Amino acid sequence: MNDFDASTGCNLMHKDILEKWQVSIDLVTQILGAHVGLIMQLCGDRLYVHTVSNTSNSPYKVGESESIWGSGLYCERVLSTNQMLIVENARITTEWDHNPDLQFDLVSYLGFPIHYPDGSLFGTICILNNIETRFSSVMSQLMEQFRNQIESELRIEDLLRKDAARLELMEIQNRLYELITFNTSDVIWVLNVMQKKFSYVSPSIFQLRGLTVEEALSEPLESSMTPESAAKVNSMIANSIGAFIKDKVQRAYTVNEIQQPRKDGQIIWVEVTTRYAMSEQGEIEIIGISRNIEDRKKKENEIEYLSTHDHLTKLYNRSYIEAEAEREISRAIRYQNAISFLMIDIDLFKQINDRHGHLIGDEVLQTLATTFALALRKTDICARFGGEEFVILLPETRLEGAIGTAEKLRRTIEATVFPNNIRLTISIGISEYKLGETLDDLIRNADKALYTAKRKGRNQVIAYKS
Repeated sequence: MNDFDASTGCNLMHKDILEKWQVSIDLVTQILGAHVGLIMQLCGDRLYVHTVSNTSNSPYKVGESESIWGSGLYCERVLSTNQMLIVENARITTEWDHNPDLQFDLVSYLGFPIHYPDGSLFGTICILNNIETRFSSVMSQLMEQFRNQIESELRIEDLLRKDAARLELMEIQNRLYELITFNTSDVIWVLNVMQKKFSYVSPSIFQLRGLTVEEALSEPLESSMTPESAAKVNSMIANSIGAFIKDKVQRAYTVNEIQQPRKDGQIIWVEVTTRYAMSEQGEIEIIGISRNIEDRKKKENEIEYLSTHDHLTKLYNRSYIEAEAEREISRAIRYQNAISFLMIDIDLFKQINDRHGHLIGDEVLQTLATTFALALRKTDICARFGGEEFVILLPETRLEGAIGTAEKLRRTIEATVFPNNIRLTISIGISEYKLGETLDDLIRNADKALYTAKRKGRNQVIAYKS
């Protein structure tokens, strides 16, 4: 591929490539807050240190080598399995007891194999830390992007050796370093905490928010988020910066979800992974990686909706209202609030299904649900309990008020024309929470009152009396 060093068995890399690799390993080490970053080359049975991050107290030096097989090094595992390796804390297991890196307290590791264009192993790219580190998916993906950049440069070198169009390829080579920020959808940024201004924003901000780098750099921190998210972020900074000023060390990344406006006015959900750092000028910075999670939030909201709502009527389901009722009972005990509970059954609903079919029966249930929702207060909670049975939780409502609400619902349903010109009535049982009762008591008492209403001829409201 390049000139061959017979003394080491290694291919020699061009100086400009090594300079780019130095920038890359320094950048990834800084972003991920690691103690040391390395690019290593496998030459025969030895692993040579190609590039070392410019971080203080690194035990590794450029040009050093180690007999790799049987060494116990993290990189040996990467090379032998040809897979990524994550070690969050090597000291909690005996697996790494013979790893020389532990002599320097390098207990955590994130590394990837690097391949030549023909698929054979070139070496590894890795970061090591002297504290336990929980490597998130964002961190490993960012590391993988740097690995991919190196492999792309190796492909360019291979093409140059094969006498491809040198000038064109050199232009591509000069652009490779930019790929890490231009072609990833994640946005890398640096915030000067005291000034609350961004000192660096990667070009992928255009993909995330439709802004140019210049627009993003000139934007105040508060304007880059919704007011609610800005208040949340300012509070988090105020609560956490003191510890960093004291120790000058942040031992963990924080991951938060915020909302940000795009240039077109759309509000999007963004996951932000951040850590504190001290700049060369002695100023406190936050280094962050932002990722669009709008699709994920939509799916989460859909899943949450499906788990709490009845699919036919779009009302809440039984599990949701039971959970809400438990919370209301807790509030009632704490603040001595009243709670009432309505249990509603459609009179002779089976006859509607038998005469008009289940599709019309479903439409009747949907119309009934809509009618209930329109007739109730915003604080009232209506749910389908099962079949043709519905329940309504009335917070801060005594029995007399619940009876009035129930009578209003009964009269409204009696006057409503349902699909296929169907007319129907409902029976309602009411219970009021008494101190010392449970949710089961509240439901059981309403059910007893409902049974009485049905037995007395239906189309009635009956309140439970102990």
